[in-house]
Amino acid sequence: MGAGYFPAMDVGTAPPAMSVEEIDRQMQIGTNRINMRRDELNTLIQKLEEATSMTNGDREAVLDSIEEENPFVPAIVLQRDEPEDGRRRTPMSARQRIDASVERIRSNIAQRKKYLQSTIGKMILAEKEWTAYKDKILPNKAKLIITCAIGNRGSGATALKPQGILRANLGDGHYLDLPMKLSGYETSQDLGVMAPHSFKIIRLQSDEVQSMTSADRQRYTLFLGNISPATVYMTDVNNKVFASNSVPFAPGVYEQKVFDNLKHFAAGVTHK
Repeated sequence: MGAGYFPAMDVGTAPPAMSVEEIDRQMQIGTNRINMRRDELNTLIQKLEEATSMTNGDREAVLDSIEEENPFVPAIVLQRDEPEDGRRRTPMSARQRIDASVERIRSNIAQRKKYLQSTIGKMILAEKEWTAYKDKILPNKAKLIITCAIGNRGSGATALKPQGILRANLGDGHYLDLPMKLSGYETSQDLGVMAPHSFKIIRLQSDEVQSMTSADRQRYTLFLGNISPATVYMTDVNNKVFASNSVPFAPGVYEQKVFDNLKHFAAGVTHK
């Protein structure tokens, strides 16, 4: 690779197919919908109580309005003024119409309560399962992602092999070596190809944490996020090994340094 080198390297973790934040957001949307349905049900109950306590002639009109605002398909079709087959019968009295309307609204409320209770039960179970998944399973499915800026300062083209390792120096002569592979290499094998005097950004990805040995998994969990220096080692097709700069074995630390440098520079430009 000539005078090839890794001028910048950052550590991160791979998200699941749908991010944890998105799943949490969807769970919150579900909770909000339940709260909305609960409020609608309480409002319906209150309106019915107010209507049934009325003593003037507006009660029937108010009940009709409640039914129009809260449509539903009742489990049992209650009798109305005309039977469904069109046969004539004795018209219902005002008292009978009011009683039938109250019964339909109460049936509406009962069905809504049943549906709401079922939905709440499902949401409680989903939240319990999601919490257990985040606490016990998701950490072991995590993959480490390394972002590197690489360059070939030589006069000839070369290519990196897709394999690499990330070595975290844990101190006192102890190391954690994580096998890494060039992300996307299976579908685009020219990712590691470097033209003369060129630079590019690549990503390296580890296997899932659960594939590590028990001892390595314990060290990974213990030291990820601290200031232990970590270095990437890769080799090119000529079997020449290259080492990156060292960064803290913690997600986003190098990236944050870049942001801080940019903000510092922008502040200086603003005050000129």
